[in-house]
Amino acid sequence: MRMTLRLSTTVALVLVLFAGVATLQYAADLWRTQGPQPKPSTPSLALVRSVDLGLHATAAAFLWINTIIELPFLQDGYPKFAADLALINNLDPKFSFPYAFTVLVLPNTKYPDRINETLRIGELGVAQAEPDWRIPFYLATTYHLELKDKVNAARYFDIAAQTPDAPYYIRRFSINYGIAQSDRERTRQVWQFIHDHANEETTKERAKAYLARLDMFDYLDAAVKVYKQKYSAYPKTLDELVTKRIVPELPTDPFGFEFVIDSSGLVGINKTKE
Repeated sequence: MRMTLRLSTTVALVLVLFAGVATLQYAADLWRTQGPQPKPSTPSLALVRSVDLGLHATAAAFLWINTIIELPFLQDGYPKFAADLALINNLDPKFSFPYAFTVLVLPNTKYPDRINETLRIGELGVAQAEPDWRIPFYLATTYHLELKDKVNAARYFDIAAQTPDAPYYIRRFSINYGIAQSDRERTRQVWQFIHDHANEETTKERAKAYLARLDMFDYLDAAVKVYKQKYSAYPKTLDELVTKRIVPELPTDPFGFEFVIDSSGLVGINKTKE
């Protein structure tokens, strides 16, 4: 009986909240239709809180339904979208999807100023939203593609890889950012920079793990070359490096992946799903 009463009360509160926000939206729409008007304004945080009955997260979710359609066209201009997004973030700072969606869609090479806004919104989301791998992953992609900033790209790819519930393929991609032979020395410089300038000990330890891993790739590449010179063929598996006494043992990947070799002699990581 009590459970039914609580459910009924919750439903009633949600309906009242919906009616209150819908009334605000109707009033705004009515105001717009009365002759030429300025661009629509965003309701104040205080006004929304006065009608949402304390259900700030629900109000934020409802307002996001209207706000999401503003991207990517921004028919009312970016300032309107920014104000609406700020309202949603203030109502429910932990609501992760608005940050993730904005960081994914907002960047546009035709509007360079949006890149800085993307970074600001993404970094805010990483700092205050519920853990969501999409925010740091899309942020890292922006740093990599738009700014060619490999330091921050590596930093945020790593945060994405550590986020709980990040899909396996996201972890694999993020952790293996920059491991190709042609990129390895630059990646080593990136992680050395992160290590040397980090204030948090956990970040330093994470950077050490990446640096050690890059050394492991170099170590295995060198061993494969020795094997090739000695036997005029590449090993079919890395275990042959041990059985043929090229190396005493195979290194253990600090991130839990398995080192493998392909038919062309390139060392990589196991792509089999966990």
